[in-house]
Amino acid sequence: MKEHPKHRVEAIVDALLESDQMESTARYLTGGRRFASLETEEIKKRWTQAARTFLISYGGINPREMDDLGSELGLRKVALPCEEVSAEAAAVARRIEHDDDPEGHARIRDRIRRFRDDLESLRN
Repeated sequence: MKEHPKHRVEAIVDALLESDQMESTARYLTGGRRFASLETEEIKKRWTQAARTFLISYGGINPREMDDLGSELGLRKVALPCEEVSAEAAAVARRIEHDDDPEGHARIRDRIRRFRDDLESLRN
């Protein structure tokens, strides 16, 4: 039985997100773990604030602080407090559904294409 195209796209997106998270964590480790001395609850609070700011800006700000805080939580094996930003994430999802931004869509398609090309080159 052939895989449904929607499931294949979801798998590619999931792999892309995981790859980005690994790159972000590597960058965070190389940069010296600037949040290592903070208590876990403080990191979760700061991540929530950074994620809200990022989501409200619709990706208009650099996500570095959010990514670094998320990396520190990941290194501690603590899940991101995504439920704290669910309303903002839902608003972004609704905006994306109704967004008719050909340039933005082209950037996303290009990023997915580059990721797939990278995966293919690793296989060869």
